[in-house]
Amino acid sequence: MNVENCGVKDPTWSKIWSWRGPQRVKSFLWLLYSNKLLTNASRRKRNLTDDEMCQICQAGAETCLHVVRDCDVAKRFWCGLLEGREMKRFFSLDKEDWIKENLNGSFNFRGVKDNDICFGVVVWLLWKVRNSTIFGVDDKFLEPLDLRVKILSDEFSSMCDVGKGCSNKEVVWIKWKPPELGSVKINVDGARSLSEDWAGCGGVIRSSNGSWLGGFFKFVGCVSVLEAEIWGCLEGLELALKSGFDSVWLESDSLLAVNFIRNGCNDDHVCAGLIKRVRSLMAHFRYVKILHIFREANGVADFLAGEAVRKKSSFYFDNILPECCKLLILDDVRGVGRPRLVNCDVGVSL
Repeated sequence: MNVENCGVKDPTWSKIWSWRGPQRVKSFLWLLYSNKLLTNASRRKRNLTDDEMCQICQAGAETCLHVVRDCDVAKRFWCGLLEGREMKRFFSLDKEDWIKENLNGSFNFRGVKDNDICFGVVVWLLWKVRNSTIFGVDDKFLEPLDLRVKILSDEFSSMCDVGKGCSNKEVVWIKWKPPELGSVKINVDGARSLSEDWAGCGGVIRSSNGSWLGGFFKFVGCVSVLEAEIWGCLEGLELALKSGFDSVWLESDSLLAVNFIRNGCNDDHVCAGLIKRVRSLMAHFRYVKILHIFREANGVADFLAGEAVRKKSSFYFDNILPECCKLLILDDVRGVGRPRLVNCDVGVSL
């Protein structure tokens, strides 16, 4: 589309079509900015309905801005993302200025790398949630919105970063892969707060068809990330043993932890005691395979480890898939890949 043919030479059109994400989201942003979404207010103008009220909150006319910012559902979500000092201005701008400011990354959102990318993802998903709620379509968008925003924002940001490295790198798509039939896979991860010294670990056990068999997150206190990673390996193996599994694949995205478990470490190393416990526990299984993976294939364990740090608590799940992990598990079962920039001389099994 020729930007100058959109009516006026508005630089916002260029911002929309150069937004760093999929074309479908760019198209939605264009519809939003040009007031062309088929909201109840728009339908009333076209004599398609007599009621322009928002069917979700019943608190005002369902305009484009109402759906993506001022509806109670949207407002609660934005308040969870915004820094407190920015809220007044964020909710006071008119639609055009609000979109312009956000496409320029003027507002800071918690926990994301690129504010402009996050904005596009959120408004698009809020529209999807609205349609899902009213019309009962695209049920996957009714999964926890904060998790879906985090996944897509990170993925689009990663795609923007690819190709910025040196010429001997290439983009590969990393996917979770199931174990062989007859074995279960334990994915584990460690996490540590950037602002505090607290750490935690998390893990999930899955079958050869990707089904959830159990999981956990454990708060391990003031330890290093490496120690948290090894704690995850220990807890994952213990949970598998208690669950009666005798053939396991253990995966971690910490190469150092994997090497220590495979080969041991010096007795004076801070992790020596934990490593001995893990290696001793491995002897109770008929078969154990220890693997290093990229973090892009370790999303469920990464999320659970983060839960341990965020909640400063521990929890063990049975074989019933928890709601908070459904979206991540579904993506792994479907074979959804995530981009990673790797050296061309590093072999990656896709």
